[in-house]
Amino acid sequence: MAVFILSCIIVGGGYMVSSLITRNVRIGKKRTSVRLEKQLWIALDEIVKRENMTLHEICTNIATERGAQGTTGGFTSSLRVYVVKYFRNYLHQIELADLHKSADNTNMSAYMGVG
Repeated sequence: MAVFILSCIIVGGGYMVSSLITRNVRIGKKRTSVRLEKQLWIALDEIVKRENMTLHEICTNIATERGAQGTTGGFTSSLRVYVVKYFRNYLHQIELADLHKSADNTNMSAYMGVG
């Protein structure tokens, strides 16, 4: 289980609590730390459940895809993009299902002479 660490930033001799949470993940066999907002960790945990994968497997897949595409930028940025793409695709699938359902209802109404 990943360990949550609340990140702190030193500001003017004091400490300011950051909204970023650090978790250790594995990318392949390499262990690394990733800092993300709480809501992104929640979203990634939801993806883990939906896809029946571990966070480490998802991170490894993202890193592999980044390498294959020659993506520039940091891994954390790629994680954020992955979460956005995942849920945009999810919403698109829901919209398509709704369109098909609506079309089926329209066809059924026409067949039954309703409307």
